[in-house]
Amino acid sequence: MMGTSATNEYAALYYLLGGAVLVFLVPVIFVVYKRIVKPKRAAHHHHHHHQKQFKNPSFYTGKPIDVEYLADHQISDAPMYKAAQEDEEQKLLRNRPHFFSTSLKPSPSFPCASSLSLPSSPSEALLTAGAASIGRGSPPALSTVSISFAYIIGCYYTPDMDFDDILLDLSQAINAAPQGIPIIIGGDFNLNPQSTGFGQLVTFLRSHDLSTISDTSIPTFFGPKSASRLDYIFCSRSIASPEEFVMSPTASDHSSLVLKCKLPKFRRAPCSAVPSKVTIDFDRCVRLLESVGDVSSDILPQVIDDIFARSTTSKRPRKSPGRKHWFDALAFDLRKKCQTLHILSKRDPSFLQEFHLTRTAYHRHLRFLKKEDSIKKVSNLIDDAKSPNTSDKHICLLFSPQEKRSALSYQTTERLFGNVT
Repeated sequence: MMGTSATNEYAALYYLLGGAVLVFLVPVIFVVYKRIVKPKRAAHHHHHHHQKQFKNPSFYTGKPIDVEYLADHQISDAPMYKAAQEDEEQKLLRNRPHFFSTSLKPSPSFPCASSLSLPSSPSEALLTAGAASIGRGSPPALSTVSISFAYIIGCYYTPDMDFDDILLDLSQAINAAPQGIPIIIGGDFNLNPQSTGFGQLVTFLRSHDLSTISDTSIPTFFGPKSASRLDYIFCSRSIASPEEFVMSPTASDHSSLVLKCKLPKFRRAPCSAVPSKVTIDFDRCVRLLESVGDVSSDILPQVIDDIFARSTTSKRPRKSPGRKHWFDALAFDLRKKCQTLHILSKRDPSFLQEFHLTRTAYHRHLRFLKKEDSIKKVSNLIDDAKSPNTSDKHICLLFSPQEKRSALSYQTTERLFGNVT
């Protein structure tokens, strides 16, 4: 009985201590939750709500966002803050050089220039420096840049725009392009690849020798629930090795598109690239100098320059001879095949082996033709020398030009060869 009563006393003591601890801890936990945990959760929820609602406010509301308000609420890392900063920076684009970018949309305050951004690299600055003129279509649909080697058209068409107006706008821009210059079209068309309008757009641009290089399976627009392809690049078929890169989206809900292609090199004019043969008529120059009367020392250098210019004639060198007489049809076919395989191997490395084999066969065939031609020339010379009807004059003509012949050369030829039998 004594042991049982002691155990019951210890159990009652434990229960009393546990109850006291709970009575003390519950208020402490409540205070910590109310003053520390709950404010943090509320701030996180508020931050997430702004991110979801204002992913890019200028595109949804069209109104400028107060940057100071966003900074005060400590959401400077949110896309909303970045977009608001860009809205503020759009004012700097006025009266500044700019180049085409597909990721930015026109804004109501600055319709067309907001689709152009400042150059951030030497290559982009080169594009700006080489621009001959910058024109704008009906805002905010289209912007054009004409440079020395390409005609670039930047587009932004809203989803509610009539498709016939899109085709008419593009047709006017394409017809305004200079003749003989490749055309590059890129931007946000707001057309799904599976839509009927996109198919009609591709057919229309194909009639102007423009083809799409965009991979329609790669999305460029990222909405709250799904992603789709709305941005495309079209270019002329004359542009070599076009390649498109889709960049990751930053402040915009669209990805930037980058076009990489080969452009023609800047070459000198033919008159300066090809040297000319200059001939001075000294007799005429002397006559003109003697006919000069008393002139002042100020204009005397100009008079002398004019006399030399009138006494000088320049001639273009003769064109190099065409194809060699030993260049047969097989060599021509091999050369053409080498050129084709060389282009294909740059796009697809699987053609490299066939290109190397064809090139080796082509060069071996050329060496064989040259060797056969040399053997044939030597054989003809030997046959002419052994011919009984060959005269000494004919042998002399083989070894010396006509204007250098003399009586001594005939005597030397007769003494060396005698009567060939």
